[in-house]
Amino acid sequence: MSEEIAGLPTDRAKTISLTRGLARNTIFNLIGWVWPIGISIFSVPFIVKSLGNDAYGVFAIVSIAAGYLSLLNAPVEMGNVRFMAEAYAHGRWSDLREAMAAGLMISVAMSTLGSLTMFLTAEVLARKVFAIPPVLIPSSVTAFRLAALSFFINGVVGALQSIPIAMRRYDIRNQVGIVVGTLNTVAIVLALWRGWGLLGAVWAQVLSSVLGLVLFSIVGWLLLRKFPGSKRRSLVSATFVKRLAGFSSLLFAGRVAGTIGREIDRTLVGILLGTEAMTFYTVPTKITSYIPGMMSSFSTALYPLSSEAQATGKIDELRHLYHEMVRIQLWASALIAAVLIVLSKNFLMLWMGSAFMVNSWLVLAILAAGAVWQSSGIVAYQVCNGMGRADINLLGSIGTAVFLAIPVLILAPHWGSPGIAMGVFIGKFVSNLAYDLFTQRKLLGVKSWAESLMPYVRAILPAAITVVAFSLLSVHLAGWVGLFIKAGLVSCVYIGCSLITASIVVSDIKFVLGKLSRLFPRVRGQRVHI
Repeated sequence: MSEEIAGLPTDRAKTISLTRGLARNTIFNLIGWVWPIGISIFSVPFIVKSLGNDAYGVFAIVSIAAGYLSLLNAPVEMGNVRFMAEAYAHGRWSDLREAMAAGLMISVAMSTLGSLTMFLTAEVLARKVFAIPPVLIPSSVTAFRLAALSFFINGVVGALQSIPIAMRRYDIRNQVGIVVGTLNTVAIVLALWRGWGLLGAVWAQVLSSVLGLVLFSIVGWLLLRKFPGSKRRSLVSATFVKRLAGFSSLLFAGRVAGTIGREIDRTLVGILLGTEAMTFYTVPTKITSYIPGMMSSFSTALYPLSSEAQATGKIDELRHLYHEMVRIQLWASALIAAVLIVLSKNFLMLWMGSAFMVNSWLVLAILAAGAVWQSSGIVAYQVCNGMGRADINLLGSIGTAVFLAIPVLILAPHWGSPGIAMGVFIGKFVSNLAYDLFTQRKLLGVKSWAESLMPYVRAILPAAITVVAFSLLSVHLAGWVGLFIKAGLVSCVYIGCSLITASIVVSDIKFVLGKLSRLFPRVRGQRVHI
């Protein structure tokens, strides 16, 4: 590791601003978000074509099962970040090492439980739960069992990557993530090119998980070894384990509800509509999931910052950061959603072909609109967890699950995939708006309704005007070049309307450009080598 890691501070002052390094970390998070999108654009058509609609549907179903099991170790990872960030803020290095060791120990136990659950229930999942074609059931059973192994490894990786996250080293986390994610996609493509089919693709994911385990183990060791007393053996006290387990248990309860809310749409598609419908639904879901993925990358830095704010009494500064993050995230997500809604038919036709355009364009448009409402909820989630208010997140997650499940269950039997997408839109609108308003008013002490609601109006109004304008104008441009030109036109109209509604101001644009111009020369001069 470079001198930058070797020179990590051993004395943390309470006067350090929460915004120090926030823009830098946010940009690195966004880089880690943009790169997989580019890879997916080129790889998904080949993967779907090579596997076929039914086998790709099975591939997606396996990921759903792993998503449900992730609720076992993800809360421990988040709780670990909170306690490590708090110890790092005060320079309590023994507490930092103890938190790391306790988190790793609990994550291994939870990952083992989840892995065994998936391995032992593979037959039931493939034959009884999901509507998988009989010819694919044997390979599906094996795929579930291989995914169980990958799940165990990824659980340990999650505990290890909490180390750079707690230290605000998102640059390191994203560099490793980009390497692992890229090699994972390359391995899947090579496996399919060699004709190894569904099981070859799942094996590629297992090997990528092993690579992630190796790299994050090295990163964690290099980061921790420079702190005072790092050569002493880290003993985990029962008191600290109980403290971490108690906080994580609240996160776990919320995670259960949140996972149900997040996965219920694809779960019902897999159970009610079959594997081919799963493919036609998963592809637009994969696209729109990048919107909350971007928002999460943009706001993840608020999690350890919130812990530091609570520990150092900087709540006013945190409140300002919260409002700015909600405003920016609503604006950015509405921009992406407007582009996707206007270009849904053209994009799917060029990218995946006519069958996907016919079966998936409406789902893509509805899900893109629904993703906008997630932006504020993501910010609330990070801040509540960082401040130790997992009880608020528990209520929010339960509300999300309820408000998603009810409309999805009502609309799915009548309207199929578009009905499920509409149910998701309704659920996200109600739950995330309530989540944000509750956090602002009850946790951060915001009194003004106008202050809380105006960011929504200022971001969504330009998006609505843009979509309606292009629907009435019917601008037709052929090919990929025409698609990019039209996307640029949509973006320009939206940005112009946003300046009018004050969703963004000119100083925001100047700030981003200035940070980018100063960031990358400094990054090149301080590159981290492993």
